[in-house]
Amino acid sequence: MRYMQRCVCVLFCAAAAGLGAQSLDELYAAAGARNPALAQRRSEALAAREALAAKRDTSFLSVSVASGQTKLRFSASGGLVLSAEPTFGVEFAEPLGTSASLGVSTSVGVDGISSSELKPVVSLTQPLSRFVWGKTTDLEEAKLVKALADAEEAVAARESALKLELYAALRDCLLAEYNLASAERTKETAALALSQARRLGTYATGTAGLAKLELEFASAEAAVSKKRRDLDAAFEALKRITGIELPAVAASGTRVPLPKDPGNIAVPGNAAATASVSYRAALRAFEYTRLAYELEHVTPERSLSAILGAGKSSTSYTSEIWDYAAKLSLTYGQFSASAGGGIETKSGTRTPYVSFSLSWQGEDERASRHDAAAAAANLAAAAAAMDAARESVSKSLASYAAEAASLAEDASLAELTARYATLLVAEREKARAAGLIDDASLAEARWERAKIAYENDLALCDRAILAEKVAALFPRSR
Repeated sequence: MRYMQRCVCVLFCAAAAGLGAQSLDELYAAAGARNPALAQRRSEALAAREALAAKRDTSFLSVSVASGQTKLRFSASGGLVLSAEPTFGVEFAEPLGTSASLGVSTSVGVDGISSSELKPVVSLTQPLSRFVWGKTTDLEEAKLVKALADAEEAVAARESALKLELYAALRDCLLAEYNLASAERTKETAALALSQARRLGTYATGTAGLAKLELEFASAEAAVSKKRRDLDAAFEALKRITGIELPAVAASGTRVPLPKDPGNIAVPGNAAATASVSYRAALRAFEYTRLAYELEHVTPERSLSAILGAGKSSTSYTSEIWDYAAKLSLTYGQFSASAGGGIETKSGTRTPYVSFSLSWQGEDERASRHDAAAAAANLAAAAAAMDAARESVSKSLASYAAEAASLAEDASLAELTARYATLLVAEREKARAAGLIDDASLAEARWERAKIAYENDLALCDRAILAEKVAALFPRSR
């Protein structure tokens, strides 16, 4: 009898508890290894981590080489000329950001008739923006940082969800076993009532009284069959989660390992809502939206660079013209300006000069206003999402706190209830040994003890599930 096995479980619960905890870890590991949603979240987190690393872990020096346009043409004298414009460049990574390039415009006569010329151009550019306005926030990097944080918390959320699925499946198995044991107890009671009625002749054959007892017994048998199918279905559902088929009922009682009892559950107050995973995700979305809004519509695009250059612009080696220049280049919003000076040398003559340029690039004001309004609306929506997340978490915390208080009250009575059931069984065993009661009275007491043990274990599962729900709100604070 299943409830008799449960009675033995009460005696061996201490030994079973250690085994259950170990088996539960194995079940969770097996569930995690075969869960496609968790595998997807982990892969997404890895991809986000690598994307951010690729953005940040750049080479200190990058080199570029280009052949430029190469031509083979006839010169005015009828000879062949090979011309090319190769370039070579280097650029240092931030924070230095310095870049240099060397370009050579060359023409070579390949027939021995046409003249040749070589016009090198060297430039050196040094960004100065970070020294004037500080480090510029990289919107793309901010997006990648947000994506990584979201992906990592999605992994933690999926792990919590999987643990809740496992706990719920274990509880379903335990409840199905309890229901089967209860149905078997009802069947035994109905069988005993029918047997006594027939033995004592309480009802004559063909009477309604006897037919009622026969119906109750048949109904109890059907209920046992149904509850056994329910139990098989519960264990099949657990197998689908873990891929592990648990062994048959052992002498120690239930087949399912129980979660560790969390005891009284401390549910944080409403102030903790801002530390919840959903609020943090909403906060990250708001901060990214605000950054995008400020960069696009509040802070003007700005850059400042110093440029040094030297180049040869002669048409032949008989008349060399070299130009040495330095300038500052500024971009601020729709305006661009540059100012500088240099020296031009020609046949030993040096000619100094100054240079400047101004430009303004207009934009569609109507479209810009609409873009700004849309961005402001998105920012307001992100702020509202933060408030909604905080309110949702606060409601969940209030609900969890009420449930935790109810479970704590039930747990405070569980020990007294179990003690009562144990004493009742002990007294009835003595009474039965003395012949003062029958087997039915003793069986009733033993079933009461098994029933209480089942109910206490179900309550333990409820506490574990609630504790995991609370922990799922704050996955990084575990």
